[in-house]
Amino acid sequence: LFRSIYFDFDQTISKIHVFKVLAGWEAGVAAPHSQSERGQIHRLKMLNESGLYAYSAGNGQVMPCPPGTAGGGSWTSAALGGAQRVAELKAFFSELKAAGVKVTIITKGNVGACRYLMQHEGLLHFFEEVFGMIGTFYQESDFDKEHQDASELEGGPENELRESKANLIRSLMAKEGLKEAEAVLVEDDPQEISSVAGICGSVFVSARKGMTGNELNELRKLAGCTGAAVPGPPAGGPPKPVGPAPAGMPGPPPKPGAPAKPGGAPPGAPGPPPGPPGAKP
Repeated sequence: LFRSIYFDFDQTISKIHVFKVLAGWEAGVAAPHSQSERGQIHRLKMLNESGLYAYSAGNGQVMPCPPGTAGGGSWTSAALGGAQRVAELKAFFSELKAAGVKVTIITKGNVGACRYLMQHEGLLHFFEEVFGMIGTFYQESDFDKEHQDASELEGGPENELRESKANLIRSLMAKEGLKEAEAVLVEDDPQEISSVAGICGSVFVSARKGMTGNELNELRKLAGCTGAAVPGPPAGGPPKPVGPAPAGMPGPPPKPGAPAKPGGAPPGAPGPPPGPPGAKP
């Protein structure tokens, strides 16, 4: 049985790529855009205060709800798929905690933005730690430069992802004395899945639109949980097997590389789009 589960955030826990839509690198959030850790916390607060939103399965985006529309919620709730999915995630993480499983987030987005979203939706307390990018790793937009109030949700040096996810997982497992069969990475990037072969197990979120009921139930079983299962999607087949990804696994193009940073950046960190500031890839 698993004793530790390492979760990616964007498109694994969340339904959308939160970092990229806030930065304006993907469609979904109108200007002003934000790239820094502190700036993205401020931008998320603004979005949550600006009205009601819902996740649209049709275009895979968080959409504003017209006045009088029922069923909307905060932007951060919609980014996770809405109130029902947030409730499913709470039940899932509660069961993992009750089973004695440690859960950790390892993201290539900003630690503070991830923490804010998860805290606002009542999920952050389930996690041992959040690792990712901090400060101005992705530089600053004009909006970021104008919003410099510090937040207790910002990560410190101990949260910074300075190496590959695979190397961090190897280090965390060594500290806990875990064997390969006692830990798993849950991830939507096929390259990251391949990178942990021989280190730990893996669950591939192949649709890249957040974990489905099938994947949650597979993790429940492998963690020894006994709670009620979450209904899986009506289509999409059985959950992906746990273990190393097969050679040549099909999937979307890998996430673009990160800009150079002193000391080296983790492979696969989302990099800025080509062209002038604000341009989309």
